Amino acid sequence: MIMKRNREKGFTLIEIIVSLVLLGIVALIAGMGFVTVIRGYVFAKMNAEMVAKGQTAITRMVKELGDCSITAGTGTSVTFTRPNDATAYTFSWAGAGNPLLLGDSTGSADTLTDRVNNFTLNYYNNSGTELSLPLSAADVAITSQVQITLRLISYDNMMQTFTNRVYTKVQ
Repeated sequence: MIMKRNREKGFTLIEIIVSLVLLGIVALIAGMGFVTVIRGYVFAKMNAEMVAKGQTAITRMVKELGDCSITAGTGTSVTFTRPNDATAYTFSWAGAGNPLLLGDSTGSADTLTDRVNNFTLNYYNNSGTELSLPLSAADVAITSQVQITLRLISYDNMMQTFTNRVYTKVQ
């Protein structure tokens, strides 16, 4: 009896299809993991930018108000003058959906930060007593501290709050 040897080498069609299906499943799982990692990176980067904007805005306000004399104030704006400069400057916020602005008496304004959910200013005298708003002329003369609270909306719609208190020059 003569035996036929199967000299055919290679894969069957079913083996190739099964291999391709398994390879597709592995690629799908790896791709989903890769997309999750990329989303996490983008989310972290965007929120880090938001925190940097908030810290920069608070630092700028503290620096400006610490060297200046306050001339008027409300809960969402403060007007001040810089030493050796007669121009009046104002930090202001017009409500939800609006940026925090630094404007001057000529009408020009620059955006300090966007994505502002809330901006609050509280004013205090030398003894730490909170002054009523808007500041009267008498209150302006005794304002020695301003507490700044800035709340920004992060990119995941969470709130990030920045607070600082600055000691100002008493007029």
